[in-house]
Amino acid sequence: MVRKELDSYYEQKFGKKLPSSTLSKWVAQGKIKAIKKPNGTYDYDFESFKSVVDNPEYGKKFKASKSKPQDFIGKTFGQLLIKGIVPPEEKIDKSYRGTFMYCDCLSCGKQNVQVKFTYLTGNGNYQRTSCGCDRK
Repeated sequence: MVRKELDSYYEQKFGKKLPSSTLSKWVAQGKIKAIKKPNGTYDYDFESFKSVVDNPEYGKKFKASKSKPQDFIGKTFGQLLIKGIVPPEEKIDKSYRGTFMYCDCLSCGKQNVQVKFTYLTGNGNYQRTSCGCDRK
């Protein structure tokens, strides 16, 4: 199968083109089988490509990477009302490279709790639904 057909399938599924670097990485890792033709192009195995792209874990990672923190402001996740993005100089954990969000806990009333954005998207391994008061 040629690259255009892989791009077409990927675009139907995710609404954007498949990055060349991603395809190259998958081939190098052995996730997708590919045979190099004499003319320098590759012939890809569609079934191995589909198994990677259709994997629910990949879909989850793709959704997480598309999430924009500003789109979550004003929304509620569990008992946390998301109020804004924490500026880098006010982060509680300066070593964390990701985004922190200011949240108000609707359960106990605590305000301006800093929560990692990945904990609020519902796409990561861990989800936080309160300031911690629901654990007591």
